[in-house]
Amino acid sequence: MGQVIEISHGQQAPMLLGAAWDRIVYPARGAEGGADGAPGRVSLASGALLKGKGRQAIPPGEHLVVETPGGGGLGDARERSAHAIAQDVRSGLVSAQAASRDYHYGDENK
Repeated sequence: MGQVIEISHGQQAPMLLGAAWDRIVYPARGAEGGADGAPGRVSLASGALLKGKGRQAIPPGEHLVVETPGGGGLGDARERSAHAIAQDVRSGLVSAQAASRDYHYGDENK
C-alpha cells in the first residue's frame, strides 16, 4: 500500500527538495502471477510533475505532493478469498470498485 504525503513551508517561503525516491519510473514487479504495483509520483499541488531524484525548488506557497508507490502483488488476485476481499473493503484498504475490477469480487451477484 502506498501513501500520499503533502508538505508545504509554514511561512510561505521557497523550499529546496533533495529528492531520492525510487519506483517512480519503474514500479515494483508482482510475483507468482501478482500484478505490478503502481508507480510513485512527485508533483506540486498545482499539477506540475517533479523528478524522483535530484535537487528541485518548490516555489513559495506551493505544496509538494509525494505519492509513494505500493508493492507488487503476490499471487493471482482472482484466487484471493471472498472473505479476505470483503475484509479489505470494510477496512478501507480497497474500494468496492477496485475489488470488483481487480478481484472480480461481487461478480457472482451480477
